[in-house]
Amino acid sequence: MTPEQTAELEASFACVQRADAIFPVFAQMSDTADEGADESSDKFHVDGSGGFVLKFKVSGKNRPLPEEFECRGNLTDRTIEVVELNGVSKRPNPSEIWKY
Repeated sequence: MTPEQTAELEASFACVQRADAIFPVFAQMSDTADEGADESSDKFHVDGSGGFVLKFKVSGKNRPLPEEFECRGNLTDRTIEVVELNGVSKRPNPSEIWKY
């Protein structure tokens, strides 16, 4: 695995962990996700300064519409700036930094 792939995997894992902690429904969706769901909607983009955006959709078996997830952060600083589920954004408190 290349260093870039490792950094992407670590950031993605940290984003999902943070979402599980903030949005209880997110963990439930992961447990009931459709196994045949289209994964082509998964996107991870990195800019020149190390900033990243992870976006994907999760389709649960008992949910009529897919859930839209977004996470933004910085690979260089190893921080998460915001996690968003269906338009609801959560950020660290002003005195807090989400490191991974």
